[in-house]
Amino acid sequence: MNDTKTKLAHNGSRNVHLLETLVRKISTKKKIVDVISVEERLILTIRYLASGDEIISLAIQHRIGESTARQIVYNTCSAIYNTLSPIYLRPPVQQVWRNISKGFERDWNLPNCIGAVDGKHILIRAPPHSGSLFFNYKKTYSIALLAACNH
Repeated sequence: MNDTKTKLAHNGSRNVHLLETLVRKISTKKKIVDVISVEERLILTIRYLASGDEIISLAIQHRIGESTARQIVYNTCSAIYNTLSPIYLRPPVQQVWRNISKGFERDWNLPNCIGAVDGKHILIRAPPHSGSLFFNYKKTYSIALLAACNH
């Protein structure tokens, strides 16, 4: 197992399975991008999605150009979406909507409801140099935690 597969395996076998599933979809015929292995492309994309780093920062760390990094992240995200969306983002059928609605009516006496959203302020210490960015109407510093659910 090469170094990049070891990095992926360290984070769980699901990453290796994702890599094996995506190899054909991420592979490209362009010579310049072919220099960067499929494993490295997946690592770059996962790091971008998980860390929130800017593309330019990740491009420098991976020693590739910014436009190349952008193209890799875009293409890999598209491949991940096309591969995983049929499994995890199946559009609900009418009966599923009806069951959710019945559950809300039964449990909470809310007819014709298929979901609920709520929020809570989580108190934090003001981050350095944040000014009033995290200051809320209760005169404390917080971040908002939002949750959506069905019955």
